[in-house]
This record gives sequence, C-alpha cells and structure tokens, in this order.
Amino acid sequence: MQNQLDLKAKITLLAFLFFTINQITQYLVSGTADYDQAEQLLASQYLLLGYGPQPPLYSWLIYPVAQVFGPSLFATGAIKVGILTLMVWTILQIGEFFKLSSKQLVVAVIAMALIPQYVFESQRDLSHSSLSGLMALLILWQTLRVTRDASLKNYLLLGIAVGLGMMSKYNIVLFVSALILTILLSKHRSILFNKYLIVSILAALVVFLPHGLWMLDHLQAATSGTNKLQMGESSGLMQSLGATLMAGLVFLSPLWLFALTLLINKKDQGDNLVEKDDKKLLLTLFFFVWLILVIFVIASGAQHVKDRWFHPLLPFVPILVAMTINPSDRAYKTFRNIGIFFLAVMMFVLPMRTPLAQYTEKVSRPNLPFPEQLNYIKTQLASEPAVIFADSHVLAGNLRIYFPNAAISNGRKYVSKVNHTGTLLLVCESENCKENRFAAWLQKRNIDVTKLTYQSHTTEYKFLPGIKHTIYWTTLEGNWKN
Repeated sequence: MQNQLDLKAKITLLAFLFFTINQITQYLVSGTADYDQAEQLLASQYLLLGYGPQPPLYSWLIYPVAQVFGPSLFATGAIKVGILTLMVWTILQIGEFFKLSSKQLVVAVIAMALIPQYVFESQRDLSHSSLSGLMALLILWQTLRVTRDASLKNYLLLGIAVGLGMMSKYNIVLFVSALILTILLSKHRSILFNKYLIVSILAALVVFLPHGLWMLDHLQAATSGTNKLQMGESSGLMQSLGATLMAGLVFLSPLWLFALTLLINKKDQGDNLVEKDDKKLLLTLFFFVWLILVIFVIASGAQHVKDRWFHPLLPFVPILVAMTINPSDRAYKTFRNIGIFFLAVMMFVLPMRTPLAQYTEKVSRPNLPFPEQLNYIKTQLASEPAVIFADSHVLAGNLRIYFPNAAISNGRKYVSKVNHTGTLLLVCESENCKENRFAAWLQKRNIDVTKLTYQSHTTEYKFLPGIKHTIYWTTLEGNWKN
C-alpha cells in the first residue's frame, strides 16, 4: 500500500511538471491567446451566472485567478495545469479503488496519454471540454465511494459533483444517465434506492439552480451552441450514426490500437487480480454511454458530433484498459516506453507547431502577432481607454491582457452590460472595421465606421516571413454601451 501511495504521488508530481512545462513553452513561443483562452480572458471581466452557450464553471475558476494575478496566459495556463493534473490524480484514485496493481496504475496513466484530446488538444486550447472530463471522473469516483460507504456525506458530495459537472458541459448529462443505468444493473443497485439519494438530487439541483434560472431568462444565448451539432438538418440517420462512431474512434486513437495489440497477445498477459464485477461495471458503463449517445443522435437529429464531445463521456476508458490488461514485464515496458515517446512528441509539437507553420503551411492563431501589435497600440494612446470594442472575440480576449482595466466587448459573446463614459478604443482585424456584422452592431450604437479615421499597424505573422497581419484602430469620446 505504501509503495502505491509513493507511486501515485510521483506520477501526480510528474504530471504536474509535464503540464506546467508545456504551458510555459507554448507561452514563450507565442504569447498570443488561442480561441478558448481568449474567450475565457474575455469572460474573466465579470462573475456571471451565464456567459453564453457554454456553462459557467470554467469561467468561474478563471475569474478569481485573473482578479489576483491579472488577466493573462498565466491565469488560463494555471487553471489548465490544475484540471489536467487532477484528472491524472482522479484516474489513480479510481484505479486504487479497483485494486489495480502498480503496473496497471501506470498503464492507466499511459492510456490517458495515448488519447490526444487529453494530452494535446486540452493543453493546446480546450477549456470546457477538459473540465468536463475531470468532472465526469470525479462523479464516477464519488459514485464508487458511495457503493463502499453509503453515508449522508458521500451522497451530498455526489450531488455536488453532479451539479458542478452539469455546469462544466451540458452533455455530461449523457454520462450521468449511462452511469445510473450501469449502477441499476450492477450489484450496487441498492444505492439508487437509499433514503439519502434525495440528498444527492437536491444538492445537484441547488448547485445548478442559479445557472438554470439564468438559462431560462437567456434561452437564445444558452442554446446558441446547438447549431454546432447541426440538429435537425437533413441527413441520413445511418450517416449520422456512422459519423458519431467515427468521432468516438478518433477520440480513442491511437489508444485502442495499442491496447488491442496487448489484449489479443495472451502471452503478454500476467495474472489479473481485478474482480470480474469491477471490470463488468466499466464495460457496462462503456456500453451504456454509446447506447445513450445513439439515442441522443436519433432523438435530436444531431449531424455533427465532434471528437471533443467525448471528453465527459469516455474519460474512464484508460482505467478500463488497465483493468482488462495486466501486462507481463516485457509488454509493460513496451507499453510504458510507447507512452513516454508519445509524451515526448507532445512536448515537442505543442510549442513547435507555431514556428513549424513556415514549413507545414498550417497557420494557427498562436502565429498571430498580437503581442507586438497591441503593445504598439498601447504606446500610441495618451491614456487608458475606458471601453474597448473589437471585431472578434480572439482579438478582444488578447486585448484584455494589455488593457486589464478597460471594459471589453466584441458584440457577439455574451458579457455583462458595458455602460461607461470616457475613451472608446475601437480595434479591428477587418479593414477599417467594415466587417458586416460588427459594423451593423456598431451602427446600433451610433458609430458609423465609414466616418471614422483609423490608424493601422502591420507586421509579419510569427515565424511566417512575408505574410503580414494588419489591425486598425481609432478612439472616440462619449458614453458607451454594448
């Protein structure tokens, strides 16, 4: 037991260092906030019950860090490191609950490392999806704790975990539904009929209620993200289900390939001490996740389920792999070395994808020269602006780093109402702010973009000599509302 505690501590520390180094190297190479990072920097201006089509929990985590340390990539990076490290820790906790051997615990963590959505995309930019993966694991872990100790405290914690999970990403409801069906068909079904279950239900409702009421008052903003799933659009059912299956397979790649190789090679298997009922539990959960997802696709008409949608649906798969496979020493070393190699590749690719754009011709947002351009604008202003309007949320989020005291809006993402008197800084990537939707939004605020005089600043994209990026800006005085 002591050896496992030491192993868990070492793995958690290594995970923390791995995620921290990757955040630092990405920052040093670029310094430009990516899509989700910019969104969260923009949201960190206010503590609200809702921010738009995504639940507010991630933004609530960012808010206090941004208030203490200022809106920065440090704030977004610190939250990301915390979430991903806690994911590793929770996987280890669940593995210990199922009495996995030390080798199996390592296999579980390596299995997580072989899912690029967790080890690459989550470190690159994802926010809500990453958090939802952690919350799903915490819900599973707390459910397992209830099966061992059906106390009032554990039911209360389970309810809180479910409520917070629902405020990380809405599709976690599918995971919770699959988990309920799994428990119902297991030897632990009695926990669903315990008198304390009402405590879990009430706790989840109390936690979610404030945001739920906000959703009712802002239904259009809260549901605007459903268009990403292309719900109701005409397409063959089999085509939709096939695309969903493929998205799930992509999500689990290349893990499934390496795991299958070990599984079918019986000579690489050692004695597996995991109880059959425990393996059956996670296999049943895996089955019900897919069943619930299929029912959702059929009922909603969803046409475009992306691989990142599986973050809160399949985060337990690395544990399932470890439970199913107890490799021999030779196979264990091979699997471990594959994982270490994969992690090393991620440490290289995450920061180097930005400078490598000059060779791959795959330009990403970190190539945008916002640090140079926004610093330049700051030097040209006589005083700090009270309000900033920008024509994209990526630009607006990056402006938040350089103008932390200004009220910033891009006119599309839902934020608290701006009502300030003073200098307005208008900043755009579109020439003279003539992007149609933004110009129309400004027109409603009595700002005619065609009658303004702009300054501009042009510089090369990072690591892309000869390819230039221009931003335009101007200032106005008055009372400004978004």
